[in-house]
Amino acid sequence: MNVRVRASQGYASLRATLRLLNHFVWSTEICYAYTLSAGELQAGRNCMVDDVLGSVDAQAWNPRAKRNRAGDPTGQATQGKYRHTVGAFLDHVTRNTHYVHLAAIVMASTAFEEYLESQRASIDPKNPWGKEMEKGWGPYCWSLSGTAVYWEGAAPGNPQQRPVNPKSVLDADVTRLLRNQIVHAQSGLALSRNDPEVARWQKTLGDQAKASRWYSQAMAKNLLKRDSEIENTVRNAINGFLGSAEHKVRRAQATRGKELPIEYFYMLFTFTALDALAFELEEALIVHPSEATAVCLVDERVRPRRDLLI
Repeated sequence: MNVRVRASQGYASLRATLRLLNHFVWSTEICYAYTLSAGELQAGRNCMVDDVLGSVDAQAWNPRAKRNRAGDPTGQATQGKYRHTVGAFLDHVTRNTHYVHLAAIVMASTAFEEYLESQRASIDPKNPWGKEMEKGWGPYCWSLSGTAVYWEGAAPGNPQQRPVNPKSVLDADVTRLLRNQIVHAQSGLALSRNDPEVARWQKTLGDQAKASRWYSQAMAKNLLKRDSEIENTVRNAINGFLGSAEHKVRRAQATRGKELPIEYFYMLFTFTALDALAFELEEALIVHPSEATAVCLVDERVRPRRDLLI
């Protein structure tokens, strides 16, 4: 069951964007599934798609730009932008789902960092050497390890405030690395925990997390034990994210006979991880409930701060 809580306008905007992305993903999936199941299209795979669907109001049928038509004796340049058979069109639609999932991951990551920007003054992100992080937010285990959002012992202002969980931050860092792979096409998308890229993630993220300001009390007592604990947290974050996605793919095949792409589960887990961390940041940053001017619905299972409940 959902409960109503006080929240910042930035968090409300993030939640609104995540809802829009859910609508985008599910409505697109339904459109694609309807198209792929249409009997008249399957029966006419060798026909040109504009002959079959030309009555549909689509920009794809419009002629190419005039500069591309000049000097074309064949007249082909006066045809529409999309000239393929129905069979090719159906193949394209089948592949499109892959890009929908990847696009949704990137857009969710962008929305999350817009939320962080709305809280920049409060978070005051610094790198491990105390230098202001004026641009960008990654790695999150640096920017979100300062005393405004993470502390050991008593809360800085209101006893109800809660520090962020380092595991939640590392979950979001995994989504950041995934986003970077998509945007920069770095070595292809990691499709399993055995991917060579994942070992690099674990090494890089482990080194970055150990340089963070987390577990300062443990660091003072036993640095090796503290670093070992962080390495375990990094390993659990990566294995939890990628391993859970692999498990979901196998389970869908075993129980429903469906071949679901792993990117689909990466997308769902990205939505969940970023939303969860954003709400933890809300609980860390809001000192007095009167500061929170928006109202949002959250799952009661997250056990939100009592003073933020409405």
